[in-house]
Amino acid sequence: PRRAEDGRFLLHLDEIRDRPQALLGRAMRRPLHPGSDLRKLDRARVFLIVVESYGMSAFSDPRHAETVLPAVRTAEAELRSIGFDMCSAYRTAPTFGGGSWLSHATLASGVRIDSQIAHDLLLASRLVPLAEYFNRAGYRTVRAMPATFWPWPEGAYYRYGQVVIAPDFGYRGPAFGFAPMPDQFVLDWVARRTIQAASAPLFAEVILTGSHAAFDRQAPYLDDWDRIGDGSIFHTLPPKRFPFGWNELSKASPAYSHAVVHVMTVLKDFMRRFIDGSGLVIVVGDHQPCVELIGEDQPWSVPVHVISAEPDFIQEFMRRGFTPGLVPAQPLPHPGLETLFWDLIEGFSSGPAATSR
Repeated sequence: PRRAEDGRFLLHLDEIRDRPQALLGRAMRRPLHPGSDLRKLDRARVFLIVVESYGMSAFSDPRHAETVLPAVRTAEAELRSIGFDMCSAYRTAPTFGGGSWLSHATLASGVRIDSQIAHDLLLASRLVPLAEYFNRAGYRTVRAMPATFWPWPEGAYYRYGQVVIAPDFGYRGPAFGFAPMPDQFVLDWVARRTIQAASAPLFAEVILTGSHAAFDRQAPYLDDWDRIGDGSIFHTLPPKRFPFGWNELSKASPAYSHAVVHVMTVLKDFMRRFIDGSGLVIVVGDHQPCVELIGEDQPWSVPVHVISAEPDFIQEFMRRGFTPGLVPAQPLPHPGLETLFWDLIEGFSSGPAATSR
């Protein structure tokens, strides 16, 4: 069967390439306000935080929702109490249960990148990525990739001014399952090394991996962030363990729910400690969790949360179909994840129309 599949792929290669090439060409010709502007952000710090395996099932599957919903509503209430507002929506990811790099490419390009061919064509294209628009607007751009251990040649397309991979974090603690370091450590590092040291407006994409399968060994939460340091403290703290492994993911609902609650708690406290009222935080899932956990016949949708104390930022996303709060309420079908790129570029730029090259 695999040889037959490969044969069909080779026979229809031109047709397979045509679709993503057409989408890329259409995006390059799309009129938009010049991204070198982003004037409506008023130089506010912008954080795009991508959460591994954070899918619609966290809210729609009763096995997960009974744990996740109370925690999310608590986070919403606490953030509102200190002056933040928020809105949320579902967006359809280009991949399901894995293939995170396709979602990252979709977010970076404004084009649905749903295959490796589309991904490779994007890297060779002249389409301007999201970070480059922020570069042109005078932002310092940073991408934090705690689960990447080797050089990242794709960065030539993404055009971040600084790329931080696992060895650069200087983490001295233990790994937790798939995640080489806790999400709390990653966000604390971002706060200490980028937010507090920023001399220019900051755009940071941060990838959090603590909610990656197999969910069996998860990092504890450290109440005192000042003790995090280089992460050595995590050697002294027992991890949260669940009796599930890679071959038993169908039984991992409690572990997955705990992982989502943990990351939402960490994100909420990160905002309380480090994000001032002018910042804009966008939290987005990369794809639904694995099919063994939630089944095959599920939407490919992921939550997107927008959090800020600036009412104009929230209202811009509300005009684009987001609803108040941290619990998305949009019925199916949901727009593609690629629309988030255009929400930012078109929603926060001004001036005469231009093309996206």
